[in-house]
Amino acid sequence: MAFDLSKFVALRPFAFHFSDRANIPRLRKLPCIQPAVELLRMAGEEKLVSQRRAKAIPMIVDGETVVITDQSALIFENVALASNWIEEDLITHLNEHVFFWPGGSNAPVKAGIRFHKHYEEEQPAIIRVPTADLLACNHSQKPLFCPFNSGAPRKQAGNAVRRGPDLFLPAPEFPRTAGRVVELVFRGAVRLPDTTELRLQHDIWTKLSAI
Repeated sequence: MAFDLSKFVALRPFAFHFSDRANIPRLRKLPCIQPAVELLRMAGEEKLVSQRRAKAIPMIVDGETVVITDQSALIFENVALASNWIEEDLITHLNEHVFFWPGGSNAPVKAGIRFHKHYEEEQPAIIRVPTADLLACNHSQKPLFCPFNSGAPRKQAGNAVRRGPDLFLPAPEFPRTAGRVVELVFRGAVRLPDTTELRLQHDIWTKLSAI
């Protein structure tokens, strides 16, 4: 059931991304969000690209500390891999992408709220971007969509859930309606528009460029 991007933007006018506070200086300087695979290679840790992260990993990239979030929710006993995939393929595939939770002005979809609560004690920085601006700023990249939290597979009716190369799909190939999108995904680095905001304290949004 394909959908039109304009309908998605109207339904989910904002996109949210959670990041460790240590990453703020780099995000402000670039300004863009780089996928884990890119950061790992820049840090000389390419061997970790296909390894599941049990905890967050701090590393040095371009002389500054960057923290890559953990993958503790990636439980492989809940996964039925595509016939031509092994566990390392899924991990690498996830690491090649940048993820946003779509939502309204105040909060992302429920899965994004659950994700935030899981990491709430770590007080992550919350990035909010108008969806239309995010898409326009990255017009050369095809936005992809997922109907669930791709990094936290859970069994359905006792059965492992499938994961394969069709995990993220463009709007014309998405099998559900725009309202069923849980993740807005880009393969590769994502530029952040001037309208990007950051929340470090409750209900206080500040332009990323002003931090």
